[in-house]
Amino acid sequence: MTRKILACAAAMAIAGCGDKGGGSSDDADAAMDTAGDDAGTDTVADLPDAAEGDTAGEGDDTGADAGCVADGDCDDSDPCTVDDCDTDYGECSHDPLDSDGDGYFAAEVGGTTCAGNDCDDSDADVNPGAAVGCTASDMDCSDLPDNDDDGDGYVRGAAAGALEDCGGDDCDDADAAVNPGAANLCALTDQDCDGVNDCAAPECPADPSCVCPPPATVLNCDGHCVDTASDPDHCGSCTADPCPTGAVCSVGACACVGDGMWDCGGPACVNLNTDFANCNACGHTCDAGQTCVDGDCTP
Repeated sequence: MTRKILACAAAMAIAGCGDKGGGSSDDADAAMDTAGDDAGTDTVADLPDAAEGDTAGEGDDTGADAGCVADGDCDDSDPCTVDDCDTDYGECSHDPLDSDGDGYFAAEVGGTTCAGNDCDDSDADVNPGAAVGCTASDMDCSDLPDNDDDGDGYVRGAAAGALEDCGGDDCDDADAAVNPGAANLCALTDQDCDGVNDCAAPECPADPSCVCPPPATVLNCDGHCVDTASDPDHCGSCTADPCPTGAVCSVGACACVGDGMWDCGGPACVNLNTDFANCNACGHTCDAGQTCVDGDCTP
């Protein structure tokens, strides 16, 4: 019995056996923490200190503790965020919501407007980075159907540029003012998607909007301003025949390019040095059995 009493006395001297003095839970480390505010280095694990407002017991004991021990402690009542608790540090995080994992944050959750721009955060194929296709849905979150990217009510056609041809008749799906229902504005553009510039309409050639800019060789040819001094399809005038293949339009005249190449009135330039039917001159045909060599008919 005497041995048991001595053992208890020794234990009390070391660890405060029974804690009869009613001391706080931090009394065990008081020797190393003389200030009483747990700011020093403790030799015993730091426990919650109710007197300092540290109810979570993370070990900082510096005053009222806003830390967390579970995700539920981090609820910010914002449906646009994902609430998470880092239990190692007792810190909350509130990251923007990306439910479908496509890298774009939600634009709206249950009627609440969010800071993101993903118009459908439940479908990873729908986001602002999606390709513009030919569906009537809004896959790229532009607030417009993908097959009508300018929202003018006309489906995109082949003439609409770089976007996919959706089989419609809108020739410019980036401009809502250009579509088959647009009025003819006598402009040097095709506003009504009929395949020709509006200045080609009978009532438009005299309109000031259809007058082509300088120089004087630039003429309005069927609604298009072309330079008749250099355009091979209108070389010299709006009504001129196109230059033959292999020729350029220079100062309003077709000119074949290359040694011996000549315009003999056909669809392509000919080589007078080697052409059997135009040897050395247009229309000079070699006799049967001869060949044209360096512009001479030879046996």
